[in-house]
Amino acid sequence: MGRPPRRPPVGATGAPGEGTRTTGPAGTEGWVVALGARAVLVTGDGRSVRANVRCHCDAEARAARPEVPFEVVHLRRDGAVLDVAVGTACGSCRGAIADAAGVPLGDVSDAPSGAR
Repeated sequence: MGRPPRRPPVGATGAPGEGTRTTGPAGTEGWVVALGARAVLVTGDGRSVRANVRCHCDAEARAARPEVPFEVVHLRRDGAVLDVAVGTACGSCRGAIADAAGVPLGDVSDAPSGAR
């Protein structure tokens, strides 16, 4: 029993070699940056982001380049959407800045002890 073939996100347009422009399930308009068997990454500017890394840039560095919206769409084996993580990434270091509600993610050191 093999895996079903990968499908591009609903509403995707454009040739894969040119980058695929799409609107993610949570409404982020942008390009498909990474299409895998388990997840799809959609970013507003078509460049990769480091969604699992927090930004530690100072305000000056963040102001130099605009923030980038992104979505990480987790897929089930059949290709259906399982979960969507939405956020904003720093334009300089490409690390995550805020979640979908615009709430800053903060440093890991800001979390209560025992929390991850």
